[in-house]
Amino acid sequence: MKITYSDLTLERGQKYRLWRFTNSNEEEDEFEIEWVYACPGMSPSGLIIVNPVVFADGSTHWAILDNVSNEGDSVNEHFLGIDVWHHGKIFQLARYHDLDYKRRNPRALAKFVGKKLSDVFLITYDLREVLRSDDPGLCGMIKEKPSKKLTKGELISWVFKGLESEIKDLDYDTD
Repeated sequence: MKITYSDLTLERGQKYRLWRFTNSNEEEDEFEIEWVYACPGMSPSGLIIVNPVVFADGSTHWAILDNVSNEGDSVNEHFLGIDVWHHGKIFQLARYHDLDYKRRNPRALAKFVGKKLSDVFLITYDLREVLRSDDPGLCGMIKEKPSKKLTKGELISWVFKGLESEIKDLDYDTD
């Protein structure tokens, strides 16, 4: 099943919880995604995952998690993306290095869900069930602020490190 990212509703996400981008966008501003069947021991890399998250106050909320790294919180605190559903609407939390961080920051998420900031953060998640794995590295947390912000150079280095395996897989014709 293929849909545009904006067509991923809570109801559809609860039924089909794993997706990935198709890289075939027919419409200029829309990203096409396709449903992925969960296989035992599946890696979260490259997946869009619909899963419950737990706020600091113990309340559970459905969210979309993406950019989840197998390397755990040391990478995820900088790159993991989260979109949270609330009353049929969705809020995409910006990471500290995103251009629109001032508009989509942790305080804005707390306001969106009608809670105090301290009732929202620390957000926890557990992806073991949806990815059919017992790997404890699939459990993590989203802090209000990272333990240490990366410099621009460090951010760029991490991005290229993540692309390294994809670049190696490309078949360039050098003739």
